Amino acid sequence: MKVYFKKVNFKPFAELNTYSSLNPIPFTLKFQRSHFLPETVYARNLEGENFIEFRFNKETKQLYEITLVAIQEDTVVSGIDSPFNDDELFECYIDDDSELEISNPVQILRSDSSLHFSWCKCPPKTYAITKICGLGVDNDNNLCSLSLVGLDEELIRDILGF
Repeated sequence: MKVYFKKVNFKPFAELNTYSSLNPIPFTLKFQRSHFLPETVYARNLEGENFIEFRFNKETKQLYEITLVAIQEDTVVSGIDSPFNDDELFECYIDDDSELEISNPVQILRSDSSLHFSWCKCPPKTYAITKICGLGVDNDNNLCSLSLVGLDEELIRDILGF
């Protein structure tokens, strides 16, 4: 899925909800405060049991939510932190000519303070969209990774379930 980014000069809203009796999925990260859902463009990576969904506002093309729907436990490995520069923050938008459903294997790297979901070798560029979330793109601006940083071990366990 092709995306592009616009730099912002404000601290973006972010709300991370993890697995609970009210939220039976590993996590949902919301980027807007809203009591109603906009008409939505769904972009998904459906490979294996790792299922990540990105929701974009159909009118504005702006990313407003990411949901990790399911995790394949044997794809989670220990890794190093995946830092990104959060001095500059961005909003993410989907390109009009984007492929909406991709099917690439997702590897999940887990450290003591971060989770990194990647479906490419190594993204050449990662954009901070909040202080805890960065999105990586390849040389063709295809979204290829998601990083969550600044987490504690309890939050990581809540997301992964182990």
